[in-house]
Amino acid sequence: MENFHVTFLETRGGRAAANQRILHTPGAMYLQSYNTIVARYSDGKMVFSSRWDYSATTRRYVYQFCGLCGLDIWGIDDAREAIKSGKIEEVTAHSLTM
Repeated sequence: MENFHVTFLETRGGRAAANQRILHTPGAMYLQSYNTIVARYSDGKMVFSSRWDYSATTRRYVYQFCGLCGLDIWGIDDAREAIKSGKIEEVTAHSLTM
């Protein structure tokens, strides 16, 4: 496995969200929600796993991750439109790995 380091997204209260991690590798950043990779950002492109909208909590952290990556995705309508337009690619849950 590549070398990587981990940072945590923040809860609404400003604390580290224990189960919402960003895995930083030399070539990409991955959002891991619990034990599932739900998004990858590399080379200026965002890819969502089909599990990106599993729950309201997962979606909230996906939007936070998008914001950190410079994407203006702050709600489900924004995300679905970005997928529909091709700005974000959506892949099957098990195909998005490190």
